[in-house]
Amino acid sequence: MLGPMQKDWNGLPPDRQAHMLERVKQWSTLPPERRQEIRKRIEQWQQMTPEQRDQARENMRKFQQLSPEQRAQVHKAYQRYQQLPQEQRQQLMRQFRQQNNIPPRRPPPHGR
Repeated sequence: MLGPMQKDWNGLPPDRQAHMLERVKQWSTLPPERRQEIRKRIEQWQQMTPEQRDQARENMRKFQQLSPEQRAQVHKAYQRYQQLPQEQRQQLMRQFRQQNNIPPRRPPPHGR
């Protein structure tokens, strides 16, 4: 599981290394569906540009500052969004990007 991090491992702070080692211990207890979900998210993260990663971190910081009630509302809205057909989600994303002057997503670099 830590294979993709091998080249960056020595540059990680000790507390981050300890956190990652604890996650590896937990890995074997996870159901296969959860493992697959985590693998998919890791792949998505690896394909993101540094700017996209920074934005994801900022979004998480903002989310963590919300009240529990606000977080629950965001979670419910996201669940409703996930239930929409793929085509409708893509249309909503295009509208959001246009309204917020966000350029279209770039495809991942070749070979990833």
